[in-house]
Amino acid sequence: MMPILRLKIGDDTEANVLRLCVKALNPIRKDILTELDLDFKVTCGAVCVYPARVADAAQHLKKAGSSLPVASGNLTFWNLDR
Repeated sequence: MMPILRLKIGDDTEANVLRLCVKALNPIRKDILTELDLDFKVTCGAVCVYPARVADAAQHLKKAGSSLPVASGNLTFWNLDR
């Protein structure tokens, strides 16, 4: 599994969340997997968005017929090099 995250404050829009959901449902294009001679499906564990976009993500995934969960959190990343 691979993470699909959208943790950028300020430019989270419904359209960006829709693109994120589409990417989560198909994280690597089938033609790329074929070209690499890989015959397995790459999957995501969840779509991760800020709390304000949980409803948008859940709605898009439900519309796509997916049971992929939506994860949410409000994280502050610290610069550990200080």
